[in-house]
Amino acid sequence: MRILSLLLLTIIGCSSPQIKNEDSYEKIDSIIHNSEINIIRSDSVNRESEKSVDKKVDQTVHKIEGLNEEVSVLKQEVETAKMMVKTVYKIDTVYIETKKNFWGKEKTNTTIKSDSTEVVDSLLNNL
Repeated sequence: MRILSLLLLTIIGCSSPQIKNEDSYEKIDSIIHNSEINIIRSDSVNRESEKSVDKKVDQTVHKIEGLNEEVSVLKQEVETAKMMVKTVYKIDTVYIETKKNFWGKEKTNTTIKSDSTEVVDSLLNNL
């Protein structure tokens, strides 16, 4: 009898009833379905953002190209302006003469002599 009861306990202990939980499968299915919907939405959002980024990059590239062309034109204008400008050196000499009279008073006489000719800048004529 002991053997039979021991055998019966062993069989009952080893065989656990499997409970099928249909609710858990439905929850898993709904989670998978929601996940698929989220993946589709994120894919469409990603495509739209890529289009927006590409558009902004193209606009920036065109703007940079335009600015580079403007810089090259301005560099050429600066070079032509440098060729048109004449450097004027003006050299003046100041002579100071001092004379003493009989009574010891000093009299100073100053004269200015310009050794250069005045050259008119060609850029000022254009303005």
